[in-house]
Amino acid sequence: MTNSLGDRLSAENDQPEIFRWTDGGGSSVTCEFADGRLVKWSLDRPPEAANDAHAGPPADAP
Repeated sequence: MTNSLGDRLSAENDQPEIFRWTDGGGSSVTCEFADGRLVKWSLDRPPEAANDAHAGPPADAP
């Protein structure tokens, strides 16, 4: 969907390779790759985005 390698957080040619993708709302996913394989990932959301995700539908929703 993004057609992007994200933002590189690790130095060029260092192992593990670490990349971060961030959306317009400030949420991001950080992925760690060792020898081209995903070994760890984390999802970070700003506090207001996390609260909105658990709020459920609006009261006037059908």
